[in-house]
Amino acid sequence: MVGLPGDEFLARPIIIAWLAYPSHERFRLRAVKAMQDYARFRLGLQLAGRKARVEKSLRRVETELDRQLLAGEIFRRQLLVRARSSNSQTFSRSSTKAFAEWVAERANPANPQRENATRDYWSKRRPALALAIGVCEGLSRRPDMTRLLFNKRPWALRSITSAEAWRLRAMAVNHPLASELIRFSSAAHF
Repeated sequence: MVGLPGDEFLARPIIIAWLAYPSHERFRLRAVKAMQDYARFRLGLQLAGRKARVEKSLRRVETELDRQLLAGEIFRRQLLVRARSSNSQTFSRSSTKAFAEWVAERANPANPQRENATRDYWSKRRPALALAIGVCEGLSRRPDMTRLLFNKRPWALRSITSAEAWRLRAMAVNHPLASELIRFSSAAHF
């Protein structure tokens, strides 16, 4: 179980860092530091690090966040189909195949081993798939990092509760990835 702060604005950068790097603690710490520097910059304060390094880190966090939110949407659809129908393998296979092609084209267009690219892509994203669903729940499109960090609409604490509900739903429909999902909780919900 991962405990997150009970404050909306303190939890936001930590949630984004968990989404961007669910398997790498060191990268999560760097991401939080870069987002803190970005917040300082938006307030007109001095950056703690070099501007080029902060920008590069933020671009990477944005890319990884977008990929995780996309993977969360695919996982959500798999859960809905499993809950609705016993013929979920057809959807699961077709969505996995389409996703494999998308990942392989971006990773290396000449790569003949698409299954390996897909497996590697999914393996590092598995722990936070439920959190990715919770963050996007109720939105018409995937949000970007700036909107998630600085939007006035509260979403962080709601997304933690929603992520736990989706994790339990994955366990209820016996999804193969359910055992790998991390349980997220806020200090307000302990």
